[in-house]
Amino acid sequence: MLLLVNFLLAVFTPTLCDIISHAELVAQDPAFHIKFPKPILPSDGISASLVGHLEELGLQSPPIGQIPEYFHSPTPRELWDTQVKLYRPAVYRGMLNGSPAVGNWTHDEYLIKEYGDQEVLVEKKFEDRKSEPKRMTIEAFLKNYKEQNWYIVTILPNAMRKDVKVPKPLMCSSFNKNLQELNLWVGTHGTRSKLHYDADNIIHCVVAGRKDWILINPEHKPKLDMVWGAKGQGSGFSHLDVDNVNLTENPDVSDIPWEYVSLYAGDCLYLPPQYLHQVRSYNRSVSSTFLFYPRDTFSDDDCKELDLDSYLSLSDVYVYWVYEQGQETVDMGYQNPVNVRRNTVATLRAFGIDTMSWKEFLYVAYMTYGEEIFGMSAVIKNLFKGFDIDGDQIISIEDIENMDIEKWKDFCRATDSPHGPTKSELSINDEKSEKSPEFNPRDNDYYRDVKMARRFLNFIVKKHGRKNLLLFPEFKNYVETVNDTPESAFVLLDSNMDGVLSRDEIEHTSDVSIRKFARMGYIYTVNKKLHGGGPWEDVNVVEGDKEEQKVSNFPDEVKFIEESIQKGYEAVKSSTDNKMDKTEFINLFKDHMSEEILKPVDFDFLFRILSSSKEYATPKDFEEILFEPEETPDAQENDNEPVVKKDNSDRNIHKRKGFIGVLDAMQGIYTFQRASEERLERLRKRQSRKEEL
Repeated sequence: MLLLVNFLLAVFTPTLCDIISHAELVAQDPAFHIKFPKPILPSDGISASLVGHLEELGLQSPPIGQIPEYFHSPTPRELWDTQVKLYRPAVYRGMLNGSPAVGNWTHDEYLIKEYGDQEVLVEKKFEDRKSEPKRMTIEAFLKNYKEQNWYIVTILPNAMRKDVKVPKPLMCSSFNKNLQELNLWVGTHGTRSKLHYDADNIIHCVVAGRKDWILINPEHKPKLDMVWGAKGQGSGFSHLDVDNVNLTENPDVSDIPWEYVSLYAGDCLYLPPQYLHQVRSYNRSVSSTFLFYPRDTFSDDDCKELDLDSYLSLSDVYVYWVYEQGQETVDMGYQNPVNVRRNTVATLRAFGIDTMSWKEFLYVAYMTYGEEIFGMSAVIKNLFKGFDIDGDQIISIEDIENMDIEKWKDFCRATDSPHGPTKSELSINDEKSEKSPEFNPRDNDYYRDVKMARRFLNFIVKKHGRKNLLLFPEFKNYVETVNDTPESAFVLLDSNMDGVLSRDEIEHTSDVSIRKFARMGYIYTVNKKLHGGGPWEDVNVVEGDKEEQKVSNFPDEVKFIEESIQKGYEAVKSSTDNKMDKTEFINLFKDHMSEEILKPVDFDFLFRILSSSKEYATPKDFEEILFEPEETPDAQENDNEPVVKKDNSDRNIHKRKGFIGVLDAMQGIYTFQRASEERLERLRKRQSRKEEL
């Protein structure tokens, strides 16, 4: 035994010293005695399927283990090879040790003296996602937080960055060049998050206190009652009550594998993008978080001349989103401006065009942001003017790539709401600041999918049932599901299992069951434009019978135009030179489509997208519009190859998808303009009548 001990000391002395030092620091924490994960106690007379019913998350099944644990700080290459590329979380003990914050930030007096005038965003420490954050100074927070349900979740003020060192893996490489934002977390007397996920790679470091984490692979999201979200949305959370898990409504929770880790002062957790996690703390805790944007590629060429064991302050690195004292907005949660720029360039390259006019730029903006662009037209115009350096009303890919990143940040701010109150909004009411302990409600509808699904079902029962009752055969005739069968959908809704669906059953079916129905993707067979739901991350909902009447009387322009493209393809294939010029292309539509349908269509731009030569279109050009590309799997099929989480937003937009998207943009912009003109005309007539009277 003595020989074994001597061998371990000789070979692993540095690591053992680190472990002993870390253990001493951990033992000093007031929450050290708390057991995590909590043991699952045997329950006499309770079915195994209900173990942990109405208990906190983690008591439904034991964990599969702790995430990988290291007692050294990795180089950027090591973090990429062992965790990022493999899409695996890990904990690095003591990685933030050496930062002045570890020690200084333990004391409220220090924070008040040095940074008391810095403004931060404050949320509820028992997170509910239903309340708007407050905005106040650090001093105001620290003088009240022990008595209030308050928790700092904010951008780390620039003034505080000097107290924090840059973790070794972020000192250089692609990670360093893609630092999205830095966050500060401060709370006391316990905090608890929802089960959620974030868009970026995260290194979360505890500066003071302790935090316990439950981690779940995102492949299990469909079983966890996730909140409705748009396709491609980077972050989100679950409806699950993590303090009171209802297994009768969420039976799959017991079967979901999960891992855990406890973080203490100096410890850092690497968390991949979109990895589900739920966090608890018990006493006073302070954390600093580093968010860096996920990329599919990695380079550490700039690390060769850098001493990775040296001290690098956070004040000496560039971060996209920061907070300077007095700033109007606390810039938290915005898109990555470099990625927005890359996507714009990728769109143009997918279209095969190098330049855009103002109107064409508007089409591309509509494709990305939909009708929201009508509320930020001034910002889009300013962005276009910023690109158009020579004032010729035309911008190029080179103009877009050379634009100052601050202009792109202005665009990101305009296309998203601030995470918390702006400085000028603080006087609106006391709930926006420390003047009131209460919070304003957050203006988000996390139950929209449920409302739309209920509206759809009520419409079906009212339209096709008898006395507000719908038999299963009739349900099957009028409802299709994309991701399951109508039989499975009906079983979810028919609570008394009598083969009849009533409006009363629809209203009293639980939200969880209605969400499960919505995620099946429902379609009205009489008019397939009346549909909704889909996978948890891709919800497209329309409303009841008024909407059904509207879509049934409105012509499907995209369908008509695709039919014309098909005819053009057949015509150009049968022509002697296999070519079609722009005039012939326009005549394709004019020959069999009404002038009203053609009004929104910008044929010049469509032809530029269609024609690779910009002078004439060939059969190959038509094929790129008419036929879907071959799908390329995201992950390697070889089990021995690492799986990299793909950055879908960086993929080039295929020409077919872009062509259809532009058609939709043209229709949307034209419809908005027409509605605006009609509204102005009504106002003019109303004013004229007033003058006559």
